[in-house]
Amino acid sequence: MDRSSEDTGHPRLVLAKLARPVLPDDCRPRPRLAALFGRILHQKLLCVVAPAGYGKTCAALQYARYLEGERPGSVAWLSVDAQDNDPLRFWMHVHAALGLPSSLLDEADPCGEDALVAAGNALFEKLGADDERFLFVDGFDLADNAEVELSFLRFCSYAPGTFHVVVTANAFSRRLGAEACLLGQEFVGADELALSLDEARELLEGMLGGELDEGRA
Repeated sequence: MDRSSEDTGHPRLVLAKLARPVLPDDCRPRPRLAALFGRILHQKLLCVVAPAGYGKTCAALQYARYLEGERPGSVAWLSVDAQDNDPLRFWMHVHAALGLPSSLLDEADPCGEDALVAAGNALFEKLGADDERFLFVDGFDLADNAEVELSFLRFCSYAPGTFHVVVTANAFSRRLGAEACLLGQEFVGADELALSLDEARELLEGMLGGELDEGRA
């Protein structure tokens, strides 16, 4: 699926966008968040929405690493950038992340109903009856295009019940939020991403190398 700008008029596939970023060495486990992310096992879509700096990507990476440990080969990752507001570029990368045939995009409207149904059917054929697959789409709001938003949700609805999507974004459009409700989405928001008192204490104790003095805390 190596398309050049010369033969399509669109940017070449960027493989780095399909690789999970490396977690910082000092990123501490957060079991409470892992439990919240675990909701995705019973849903098609989990939306992680909070302003920049709340640790959305780190939380998603931690859960992706957990899933990969439990179900090797089940996790796909896509980091979205502003150029993904081009539907063909966006769908090129989704297909590559999921290992779907590039031919599904040849001479087709990537946001068209036929292309989306074909992609959903290809995913059905790719997965076994008990195979679960997880796609993490980081920074989805950067693909600021109504066609991209709605076509991606339609694709999710056509995919197998064992296909789960975790989407991170600084904010969701009202349109996207309303459409996502049809997929029975769960939300993890800023309040849930923020450190609890226990987590903050554990973090400080780790930095200080000892327990905090209750009288001075």
